[in-house]
Amino acid sequence: MIRLIKTSDLSQHVFEGRSVPGYVILSHRWEEGEISLGELQGNLNLHKQGWLKLQRFCQFAETRGHRFVWIDTCCIDKTSSAELQEAINSMFRWYRRAECCYVYLCDVPARDDLDLPEWTKIFKASKWFTRGWTLQELLAPHRLTFVCSDWKEEIGSRQSLSHEVSEVTRIPEKPLVQGWSLKDDFGGAEFTVAQIMSWASKRSTTRVEDTAYSMMGLFHINMPLLYGEGSNAFIRLQLEIMSKYDDNSLFAWGIPLRDRHFESNSALNRALDIPEAYWWGGLLAPAIHCFEDCAGHFHHLERYEDARLFSMTSKGIQVEGLLRRYEKARYGGSHWLLPLNCGREAHLKHRLGIVLAGDGQLAMRVVNVQSVEPGLVECHWDAERELKAEYEYRRVFVPQAWPGDFD
Repeated sequence: MIRLIKTSDLSQHVFEGRSVPGYVILSHRWEEGEISLGELQGNLNLHKQGWLKLQRFCQFAETRGHRFVWIDTCCIDKTSSAELQEAINSMFRWYRRAECCYVYLCDVPARDDLDLPEWTKIFKASKWFTRGWTLQELLAPHRLTFVCSDWKEEIGSRQSLSHEVSEVTRIPEKPLVQGWSLKDDFGGAEFTVAQIMSWASKRSTTRVEDTAYSMMGLFHINMPLLYGEGSNAFIRLQLEIMSKYDDNSLFAWGIPLRDRHFESNSALNRALDIPEAYWWGGLLAPAIHCFEDCAGHFHHLERYEDARLFSMTSKGIQVEGLLRRYEKARYGGSHWLLPLNCGREAHLKHRLGIVLAGDGQLAMRVVNVQSVEPGLVECHWDAERELKAEYEYRRVFVPQAWPGDFD
């Protein structure tokens, strides 16, 4: 079900399945005075600025031959939890199926108003690029056009401005020009999970949970919305990704802080803005910021020998496969190396591995607060193959803390 607005008279129409007509969709940054569905239906609070935005958008679309539009502020009944859940799980698909997505930049003037270098600087500084939801809105549509603040000019498409958009977002130009595509098998996908996460790492959302919910479409994930769960939403998203895709870069987080030094895990938690009591022994990242420095840093590798399986259990994340003893001076006690099927682009013959601490069935990810790399090491794979005899089949459980429990 999708609710559309007719451009000629602002009337609302609900469509199902194949009856959905062609429509265009708006991407924008929410501002003060946005109107709700109830206000649109009741013609209420006509002084709000959201009315003007809706009217200008409809006029803009109608002059370009479009009969219907969709806008997130007033095309979803947010008083209905069922409709809100359906809408957020359908959002990526709605943007994908739109005839065109118009991006309204309220803080960017027409190109003719300024010289090109100054205009480009303002364009790249637009707050639209800082919001969590606008990442999927940028990538999902087949056609996307930017519109200036007075609605008088189309200032460029995603293709024509791909260089500038890439510089701001750290997204390579190829998906901006050719369109976004995510294959079902991550082994054949062009970008790793960690890279995609990195594109969202510096963006913000009003509600903590929306950091995860705004990324579901990019990974073709559907999951229930539980507003009030806080940071746990991001753990749930990672668990869904883990169960659907064979991409170990999901576990290769933490790199952005590798050059910083902290006296304790408490100082590290404060730097990452995560709960003080959070136990860092889990395989999954506590926050999206942990993927900040993963843009362009990873490539896929074939699994090493026997497949490693990851699954969530009541004891934590079960890791099943070949591991080997890892004896390094800086780590005391018993440790194991868990090789991942990914590596950094700068070292094509190396792959990343995770250091796990513990004997028996329970293990935890090693965190060295001096290097602030959560147990990540690089292994030269030619040398690692010579150690094949040292690998043994093990099943271990890595307890996973839920940061939302400490919010």
